[in-house]
Parts: sequence; structure tokens; C-alpha cells
Amino acid sequence: MIDAHFNSLFPLRGPTFVCDELGCGGVMANLVGLPRSSGHHPPHECAENAGTRPNPLPSLKFVPTALSLMWTDRQDAQLILRLMLEDRLPQIWVASWENRDLRQLLWHRHRMVQARTRIMNQLQAVALNEGLRCKKRLWREAGRAQLEAFPLAPWASRRRHDPLELLDRLNPTITDLTQTIEQEVEKCPEAHRLMTHPGVGPLTALAFVLIMGRVDRFQCGKQIASYLGLVPLEDSSGNRRRLGHITKQGNSLLRFLLVEAAQVTVRSLPEWRNRYFHLATRRGRKIAKVAMARRLAVQMFWMMRKGWDYEQVKQFGPHAGVPAPLHRGVRTSNHDRGCDRRDAWVGLSS
Repeated sequence: MIDAHFNSLFPLRGPTFVCDELGCGGVMANLVGLPRSSGHHPPHECAENAGTRPNPLPSLKFVPTALSLMWTDRQDAQLILRLMLEDRLPQIWVASWENRDLRQLLWHRHRMVQARTRIMNQLQAVALNEGLRCKKRLWREAGRAQLEAFPLAPWASRRRHDPLELLDRLNPTITDLTQTIEQEVEKCPEAHRLMTHPGVGPLTALAFVLIMGRVDRFQCGKQIASYLGLVPLEDSSGNRRRLGHITKQGNSLLRFLLVEAAQVTVRSLPEWRNRYFHLATRRGRKIAKVAMARRLAVQMFWMMRKGWDYEQVKQFGPHAGVPAPLHRGVRTSNHDRGCDRRDAWVGLSS
């Protein structure tokens, strides 16, 4: 028995087929094929709440164009059902409920830190207006005492007083969230292993584990860079090939954390520092930072995939045990030499 429900069982666009009794003896009972959606209530959450097994689907770009003249939701759902019964439908990895909830913890702390930064910038402006230039020393006990000691006009004093109160409220909240993240990292061996890499802290390690999920979905470092939006846009036509800015696809929080962590790694490792300054001289500091972030993401991917810490990756490399190509050192043209140099920068030899 197959019941077809369109926008009645779940509040989403597109067809949804609920298979109550499929196969012999209900082997595939409660199987749901869900098209990809971006609403306020993700379809897989609705399916889990309904007690069914969700099967998220990619976009239906494989529908034959000859059948798309009179294509309806019912025919679309029948195609999804047939592909599911024949086990020919690709699936999309969906994070678990606990994974999605921990991501909210990371986003909440990130937003709180951004709010604190804006407040601190306002207080720095107040101090500069009074001729006090302390930079980071302003947040020490002596610097704050100087800031509070200035005689100001009524509204200027209000502008100083209110941000200071907000700052006093945000600091304990951020500290508590940071401690919670560190506790979650202790429960996650993969995140704890990633922290052995110089420059990678608890926040970056936990975010990488949560957002990447199953690393066996990716075959090489190039796919990791594309998934995180660290690859350039391509606008090619004919024989002309033009590369633009990075795509910025994927999770923006993880991309931000990788850029921040890569800068710490550059300051910690001489090898990374040399590569960064060499690339910054040729292409600029912005491109160099993104390149180092991409390199860091690829190294963290291999650490997760092989279950190694940083010392093992540094000793064996990501391709230990893989036979080397027959003509590895032979370059046939200047183009090949440029490609080898580019792969050496980002560490993407796959």
C-alpha cells in the first residue's frame, strides 16, 4: 500500500511519497523520499518527528527532458519512488539532531563574540575622542579605570556607561559557552586529535568535525576545498579560462575559523610562514590567507580520514602507502611545472 501525500504530511514544496508497506513483509516500511528543500522546517526533521526513515534526495536534474513537457508533482513522485525501489537513487548525508544542535552552540558563541567586538570598538572610539590610545591595554584593570575616570557630558557618559554594562554581561556568557565547547571536544576523539595541529583550537576542531561529518564522502583534498567554498570561480569561454574570487559555498562559520586558524599556524610553523610570505609577495596577503586556509582544511581532512595526529601526518604524509606515479619527476611543459607548483602550495596532490 502506497500513500501519496502532497504538502499535507509535511509542510514543504514538491512531492513526498510515504511508503507504508514496500517489498515483501514490509522490509522497506516507513521509507520516505524527500526532495531537497530550504524552508524553516527541514523536511528530514519533519520525517523524523513522524517516526519515518528519511531519505534525502539530490536535485532531480536527471529527469529526461522528453518527459518534462507535462511533468507534474505526481509523476515526479512516481519517479522518485521507482528509483528508491530499484536502489538507484543517490542519497545525501544529513547531520543528526545532536550534530545540528551543537552547530547552534558554535553559532551562538560566534554571534556573542561579534557583539562583544562591536561594543569594544565603540568604547575604543570613546577613548580616542578623549585622547586615550591604549589598544589592548584598555581592557586591563588600569586601562578601564582610565576610561571610567574621564569627565564626560551627559549623553557621552551614557554612551560609555551602557556599552560597559553590556560588556560585563557578555564576558561571562562567552566564557561559559567556551567551557561548554571544550567539554564537547573532550567527548569527541576526532576533534581532540585535530587539536594536535598547530593553530587549531577547540572551536575550529569541533566545527570541522560537525560540519564535515562523514569524511569518507570525499575522495581528495580538492573536493574538501570545493565543499568549503575555498576554490575560485571559473568564467571560461572557448579557449579563454578566467578564475575569479572564491565561491564562498558551504558553511561560512567554518571558512572563517579556518582562515583565523591558518594565520596562527603561519606564525607557529616556519615552513608555513615561508610559503605564506612567498605567496603574499606574488599574489597579495588576502589570496595568501585563503590559500593557507585551504591547505589547513586539506591537512585536517587527511588527519580525520586516516585517524592520525599531526606528528603522524608530518612523518608519513597523507598518501602513505599509495604507489608513486611512474614519471613523477618528469615535466613535459611549463604548464605542468605551473600545475605542480600550485599543487605544492595548497597540498592537493590526489
